[in-house]
Amino acid sequence: MIGFEDYERHQHATNKIAREALKQVAKNFQMPYSKVLVEFRDNEDLEITADFWHEVRARHGDEYNGVIYCHGCKKFNLYHQGVLPHEH
Repeated sequence: MIGFEDYERHQHATNKIAREALKQVAKNFQMPYSKVLVEFRDNEDLEITADFWHEVRARHGDEYNGVIYCHGCKKFNLYHQGVLPHEH
C-alpha cells in the first residue's frame, strides 16, 4: 500500500515543466525530442543538461535546482535541493 507521502511524491506535479523545458532544448539543439529526453535522463550530455537548467530558470527563477526521474512512472519531479520533493 502506498502511504500518503509516497502518493504526494508520485504526483509529479512538475513533470510538465521539465518536459516543456526539454522540448525547448530539443528545438535549441535541433534534435528530436526523444533523443534529448534519453540523453538528459541518462545524464549523457552536459550541454543538454546545462540548457535544460537555463530553460527552467528562465521560466521559474531559482525555484528549482534538482530533478529526479521516476523510471516506474516515467515522469520527472523538480525540487529545490535541501528540500525533499514531497516537502516542496
